[in-house]
Amino acid sequence: MLFGKKVYDVIVVGLGAVGSAALYQLSGKGKKVLGLDQYEPPHIYGSTHGETRIIRQAYYEGKQYVPILKAAYEVWREIEKNSGDSFFEIADVLMIGSRQNSIVEQSEESAKAYDLPYEIFDHKELRNRYPQFNADQDTWALLDKLAGYVRPEAAVRNQIELGSKNGAEVGHNELVEFWDAENYPAGIRVKTNMGDYITEKLIVTTGAWAKGMMQEVGVKLKPERIVQFWVKPKKNEALFTKGTFPIFLWNVERNLDFYAIPGLDTGQGICKVAFYPHGDHPSRQFCTPYQIDREVRDSDFDLMHKYLAQYVPDLAGQFVKSSVCMHTESPDLHPIIDFHPDYKNVCIANGFSGHGFKFSNITGKILAELTLEGKTDFDISLFGAERF
Repeated sequence: MLFGKKVYDVIVVGLGAVGSAALYQLSGKGKKVLGLDQYEPPHIYGSTHGETRIIRQAYYEGKQYVPILKAAYEVWREIEKNSGDSFFEIADVLMIGSRQNSIVEQSEESAKAYDLPYEIFDHKELRNRYPQFNADQDTWALLDKLAGYVRPEAAVRNQIELGSKNGAEVGHNELVEFWDAENYPAGIRVKTNMGDYITEKLIVTTGAWAKGMMQEVGVKLKPERIVQFWVKPKKNEALFTKGTFPIFLWNVERNLDFYAIPGLDTGQGICKVAFYPHGDHPSRQFCTPYQIDREVRDSDFDLMHKYLAQYVPDLAGQFVKSSVCMHTESPDLHPIIDFHPDYKNVCIANGFSGHGFKFSNITGKILAELTLEGKTDFDISLFGAERF
């Protein structure tokens, strides 16, 4: 004890996808580790819920990610083995768009750079293989043969449980009120609504709640409201079951993609669908985690129905469930994974811009290495805070 405070080697603040991974990676290494979350993860208030998340290696966001993604596949399998749970599956995933200057071309660039298996086909072949799609003559598709999905809630839960079994402590429903890395020679003070702690090292992975902290160091994060829907086809339900209907991400217009994943828990034939807007698309809804509309409105349903009717007509049926989550966008759509610019005993990982879950386990590993060793073998030059 120090001044009546509990003392730790490392505290992780925020136990979503990245924080739970950091907790797991830090546990069992002979250090006293504490993970804190203001809710009880996995929960529905951040960015890590919704039954499924797409995972892929032919990465249109940049070929620099591919080595990290390859490592992520290995660690997901390791977590499955250690937990005895199954939550990661390979499945057909299509990137759909125009042939040039789209996610198709950019995915192919990554695939070629790392000799990843893939196929590209035009609109005729797309409609021949998958008659569910209404694709015009300018539409092409890339089939990523290594892609699939991960169940986010299971991934978070298993990493927290494994971390706890390895000796890490976890504080659920414990809100961090502030942390102070300047005024305590023995370390960093972390004050919560339930306790007062001292830690030698701190990791902050709080997603949209990091907006204020990141703004103080010159990084403007933009949390965004995203609605996930589950929809039952209006006809030909058998064509939308797992194994028959592919997962897809379709660049339908400038700065707007939308995706679908055959439903798992909601029943065969029901598909999860959502938008991934970017740039200046008028559908974007920026928010804060304190001021976000968590009610799904008629306008939300109407907009999704419009795009389904145009691009996957038979899927434009009855909505059976919906859920609101958040993306937290960085200025260049790449995350910040680094030491805090002002405090080298604090690591930060934020701003994943809607595509960070798939390699969140490796982000946790990177944070653990930075915290314990001061360096990592992964190339994280793309993610440095100093770029801003």
